Amino acid sequence: MYSLPTRQITKIEDINLWNRSRGKNELVGFITQLSTSVKGKRISEENTESKEAKELILPLLDGFDTEYIVEIVPYFVNSFGNKTRIDYGSGHEMMFLILILCLSKIGVYEPKDSPGLVLIVFQRYLELVRKVQTLYKLEPAGSHGVWGLDDYQFLVYYFGSSQFIGTNTKPIISINTNYISENKSEYLYLQAIDFINKTKSGPFFEHSPQLNEISGVPTWEKVNSGLMKMYLAEVLRKFPVVQHLIFGTLFSFEPEDIQTA
Repeated sequence: MYSLPTRQITKIEDINLWNRSRGKNELVGFITQLSTSVKGKRISEENTESKEAKELILPLLDGFDTEYIVEIVPYFVNSFGNKTRIDYGSGHEMMFLILILCLSKIGVYEPKDSPGLVLIVFQRYLELVRKVQTLYKLEPAGSHGVWGLDDYQFLVYYFGSSQFIGTNTKPIISINTNYISENKSEYLYLQAIDFINKTKSGPFFEHSPQLNEISGVPTWEKVNSGLMKMYLAEVLRKFPVVQHLIFGTLFSFEPEDIQTA
């Protein structure tokens, strides 16, 4: 039933098949669900020492069925960059989300675990890949990180913007260095901006023009919805990114009956 995932998007015309695939439909729905689950939630609200946190992590360490491990491991391996090109980008970030999606489909995670998947699991993943990016001086995938909001990531901003929905905070504060310093432990978005500030020099509007422009959007709701539209158009529909995706039984290239976004 389960087999080693393989590439299916090998030419530009395959984008049309990808757009109609079950895998894309499920991935978009899963990412949207994760974003919704952390609306208005701080990182500390998902206590990393809680019983729920242990339930999230422990199943990964034991009890893997050899029938599906062959399909899941490649997504994990491809979540941290490319060993040949020595680069990392939003496509590798996507691989990690597909990994979590597959684990959810086999019952490791349930919908109630969604906030923890974002605020604990994904947050720890980000901490690790930032260390990898820095230590091994990984190149941004694509042309200077063209497929991400910064050189490497995209979804951290989508999930991070959701954390601010329902608060009194305006997007403009997200690039204020004092506010970032005082509140980054609670918000993924601020942690991402803080990493940029530590690794780049010069005015923020020069080295991160898109993020600087986003800070001028009036509400976090508009930021969040706008980022999803941007992700669909600038990441999921771009051949240079999705050509590297791999498909099996859990993450399927088979078509859905209804056209996806």
